[in-house]
Amino acid sequence: MSSHLLIGASHALYMAQALGPVQADLAHASAGAVPIEAPELKDSFKLLLLSPKTQFLSFTRGPAGLQVAANASLLREVREHDRADSKVFMLINGNEHNARFMVQTDPPFDFVHPRVPGVIAGRQILPLSLIHQIIAESLTLTQLTVAYLARTLPQAERFFVAPPPPIRSEAHIRGQPEIFDFSRAKVEDARVRLKIYEVYLDCLAQAVQPTGVTLLLPPPEHRDAQDFLAQPCWHMCTHATSDYYHAVYAAAGVMSLASV
Repeated sequence: MSSHLLIGASHALYMAQALGPVQADLAHASAGAVPIEAPELKDSFKLLLLSPKTQFLSFTRGPAGLQVAANASLLREVREHDRADSKVFMLINGNEHNARFMVQTDPPFDFVHPRVPGVIAGRQILPLSLIHQIIAESLTLTQLTVAYLARTLPQAERFFVAPPPPIRSEAHIRGQPEIFDFSRAKVEDARVRLKIYEVYLDCLAQAVQPTGVTLLLPPPEHRDAQDFLAQPCWHMCTHATSDYYHAVYAAAGVMSLASV
């Protein structure tokens, strides 16, 4: 029987729950990997749930730049999966673009993107290169973490799972705002958020691919006709349901459960 690992925060938790119950939640992140209860599967799965208090790596800035230090106990648990028959799913961070661009700026902006045509009249038009630079810089710690994990797990089959596409509905987002405060701010326009997400995917590919880790993009069947997250997969305001993650597991060669 092979043993597989999911590592990350909220996105990792929801992907884990697509397989079965797990004794971990965001309010009480585990200090170590916990099993995912999926007896119907022949392989075993664990979740290493990260939070601001429980991190795999810590970063400090010194004269030589960012210094990286690993949590020794968590590192041991990660290294247990450095086997050719293990799959490691990285869902590191994943909301960098939302943290910066979920709330509409003042003044509001737009930009030209080749995959999302059109701009909103009357908005400040920023260069695509500037948006790319901002998002690429926000991925610095993610890139360092993925590179560290790739070096730590040279034998395992390694995946980075991209976060789900944006949800189109402002009403849904306002109804389940998670960490965002929309009481005094507007939700950014859906088409602008979609453009931001597409830039994020491009930056993510540039960050992940040099490490040798496989980037798992959003399953096409769970994007709607305009490329937003399909409505049946909406969960909270930045996450996706179990059905979405079943398709992600399938793309990685894992037979997940039809329901939980």
